[in-house]
This record gives sequence, structure tokens and C-alpha cells, in this order.
Amino acid sequence: MNAIQNKISKERFNILCMKALDNEFNSDNEILEFQEYIKKIPEFKTEYEELKRIKELTKKMNLRSPSEDSWKAYRMKIMNRIERSIAWIIFLAGCAIVLAFGGYKAIEVLLNNSQLDLILKIGIITALSGGLFLLLSVIKEKYTLWKSDPYKEIEK
Repeated sequence: MNAIQNKISKERFNILCMKALDNEFNSDNEILEFQEYIKKIPEFKTEYEELKRIKELTKKMNLRSPSEDSWKAYRMKIMNRIERSIAWIIFLAGCAIVLAFGGYKAIEVLLNNSQLDLILKIGIITALSGGLFLLLSVIKEKYTLWKSDPYKEIEK
């Protein structure tokens, strides 16, 4: 048998092996095909026997219920995360209000300053607006990347 046939044969055996372990054969032909693999290829028989033992062992295993202290620690961790999330939202809302009001007052002072030329006023306001949009764009991008980062829960 060449490498491709070996690979196909191994894949087919894996499918039949899982069906045998779960007792989910669709036909007598599948049973006969599986038995043929087991007879002809010793490695397949060994693999099937090992998987069968593992299945039996896992059936005998009992999961231990977490202690009350574990549940209490888990609930505290969740509460801390919720509290911090709410605190960050309130803090950022306050900062946004202060920045918006400060920006409004700065533009008001700038527009009321008679010593500056109109073109300079427009240039300053345009530069500040562009900087603000750029900052918001970077914040949005970083937040989006952070939200979809599959490794964010991993401690470094």
C-alpha cells in the first residue's frame, strides 16, 4: 500500500473505531469492515483496545463537586469583574463629559479671541478635530483587537 492508501485506510479505521466504541454501526458491512481491519493490522487492534480501556475508565470516573469555598471565591471574582466594569464605565463617562465641556470652552475662547486671524482659528480647530478623530480611531481599533484576542485570558 502506498502512503495515500495508508492515510485513507487509517482515516477509515478511525471512523469505524469511533462507531465501534459508541456502538453506532450503520450496517453489517461496517461491522465486517471494522473486524477485517482488526484482524489484518495489529496496530489498529492495539489502538482499539487502548481506546476501549480509556472509555471504560472514564465511565467509572466521578467528578467531584466544587467546595462551597470554591463557589464563594468564584462568585467574588465575578462580582469584582462586574464592579470594575461598572466603575470603568462611570469613570470614562465622566472623563468624556469633562473633555467635551473643556473642548467646547476652548473652541469658544478661540473663536472669541479677536487677536487671531480667521484662517489660524480654522487651522487650529481642524488640527484639534483631526487629532480627536485619530485618537478615537486608535482607541476603537485597540478595543476591537482586545475584544477578539484569543489569548487575553492567558496570564503572562
